[in-house]
Amino acid sequence: MARLFTALLPSNEAVEDLAVRVARASDSIDDPRLRWVPPDRWHVTLGFFGDDDSPQPRSRWLTRRASGLTAPKLRFAGNGAFGGVVWVGVSPASDEDAAALARLARASGADQRRFQAHLTVARWRKGGPNRSAQHELARLFDAYSGPWFTPAEVVLMESTPGPVYTALLRVPLTRA
Repeated sequence: MARLFTALLPSNEAVEDLAVRVARASDSIDDPRLRWVPPDRWHVTLGFFGDDDSPQPRSRWLTRRASGLTAPKLRFAGNGAFGGVVWVGVSPASDEDAAALARLARASGADQRRFQAHLTVARWRKGGPNRSAQHELARLFDAYSGPWFTPAEVVLMESTPGPVYTALLRVPLTRA
């Protein structure tokens, strides 16, 4: 069963920098319920469309809504957790970049009431984190600030079991 979502892909430099911090965290935390997401699957989800969406109409919809939008300047900073997900936050460089990210998220299908720009670095299996692992994760990621990057495009992705992510459509963003 395939699921569609829209995403921003971080730069190679941002991925490499964060991968160093994640490797340090995975070496420090001994909890078998924690599954680390490999860097080749890292993305910032904007909108999630679920199982019954069709790629062709969604591609036309995204092209119409996202074409010509400005790419925000971003970096990964801070962290948090919700619903079994450990994430690193996404911080815009300025108020203008925050507004550009909000416009892009809205145009790409984000639920504006619950949208929290983030990149998932790990997932907890049943039972969630133990207290020491939770504290250690916060310590390792709280002070993290990665390099700035500007995404080149918003991507319509398909997720199939595994998970395997496939880019179905890339809508270029403009530079400020």
